[in-house]
Amino acid sequence: MNSRKFDSLKIAQSASRSGIRGGAKGRAEDGPKAYMLRLFIAGATDRSAHAINNLRRICEQFLVAGSYQLEVIDLRQQPAQAANLQVFATPTLIMDGPGFVRRIVGDLSDRPRVLAGLGLDPLSLAVEH
Repeated sequence: MNSRKFDSLKIAQSASRSGIRGGAKGRAEDGPKAYMLRLFIAGATDRSAHAINNLRRICEQFLVAGSYQLEVIDLRQQPAQAANLQVFATPTLIMDGPGFVRRIVGDLSDRPRVLAGLGLDPLSLAVEH
């Protein structure tokens, strides 16, 4: 796993016209929603890999494809990014949405807490597969 380079990982879910799945707060009819998610990690560690995988699952389940862009930034290779965005611990997720910015520190494994931190209500966001 250490040979993996996470800094080049970008999930090309380009921000466009949708938003949060389900619930009144994220319907496509409400207009364009664009979420920029930046996950800051420190190297190709197990903790970094868990954070990336947990965030991918959350995005796939609770955000509509095309409504968000996810970027993984390895601070060992891009240390200036930490100073620019005041990131002091890793992994750290910064979510920029319409009119808000949210930060979560940790590997994102406590799903209910992560969803609450992102302002996503899991009960109103049930996704049918």
